[in-house]
Amino acid sequence: MLKTNIILILAWAPLVVAYAVALAVRLGTGPRYGIVMGGEVVFLAMGFQPLMIMGHFSSGTNDTRQINRYTLSFFALALILLILLVIAAVGFLCRRTPFWSNSWR
Repeated sequence: MLKTNIILILAWAPLVVAYAVALAVRLGTGPRYGIVMGGEVVFLAMGFQPLMIMGHFSSGTNDTRQINRYTLSFFALALILLILLVIAAVGFLCRRTPFWSNSWR
């Protein structure tokens, strides 16, 4: 399932990058900025895939019913990775851009 999702994300990547370039040009920041932002959106989508797949299959298995040290360490690691990914996504979406920095003054 991970391979299929990554192939789907990579298939949609040109459209995401093209849309990001169009938005960047519309905002006056230039196409290079849009390419970078579109690439970051694609990488963030790929970063969320293991967590999405784990959540999809976790309900049908017994890994949430048996509590042992392996299950606890797995979910602790998954929680740490999820927190880091959310922090990275918030930092990506809330950073100051040339468009927004002009409106703050």
